[in-house]
Amino acid sequence: MRATMALAALTTAAALVLAGCGSAPDRHAAAKASASARPSASASRAKPASPSPAPTRSGGPRSLLAVSEAPIELSETQQPPADAVVAYWTRYGTAVSTRDLQGSGLAEVVTSKTGVAGTGKLVDALAAKNQRYRGKLVVNIRSVGMGGDTATVDACIDQSRSRLTDANGNKVAEPGKQNILPIAHTLVHEHGHWLIDRIQQGGFTC
Repeated sequence: MRATMALAALTTAAALVLAGCGSAPDRHAAAKASASARPSASASRAKPASPSPAPTRSGGPRSLLAVSEAPIELSETQQPPADAVVAYWTRYGTAVSTRDLQGSGLAEVVTSKTGVAGTGKLVDALAAKNQRYRGKLVVNIRSVGMGGDTATVDACIDQSRSRLTDANGNKVAEPGKQNILPIAHTLVHEHGHWLIDRIQQGGFTC
């Protein structure tokens, strides 16, 4: 996957994340086979759009790339995996805006197999050029599929209001920037928490 610094906002960033993710086709298929798509209003609850909380790590860096979740109706079972996806992007935003991967707490919301090596490469590349991301990302959850201790969450990541900046805060051109990314997340339930186990770009349209 591409790892160039001419990042189409988070397009290449997403590719670098994928480079550090393991493969879990069986889990992905199992979760997809179970109930997914948008749940009916009769068995769901509405969640208003609101800024995602900052990483819980005490004394963690303050993100310059805010992440919010668009409103969607989800069941009580579907909400935790969706929240885990938003938490992932929140901490990811902290990592690429502060260039502090450890302080972002990203490693706490992914499986050990997945790791954060791909994101680390991006953070190092940003630091080398004294660049960082600023602005806002919006996570639009499209569907949540449940499969026991696995789940799949399809989301459209709206990065139209994010920007790559230089050392002086000036916007850096990003040729070919893709404003909205379709991202499929596979999660596993471990030790009482939903963790990101795999990320794939594409497979559905936004």
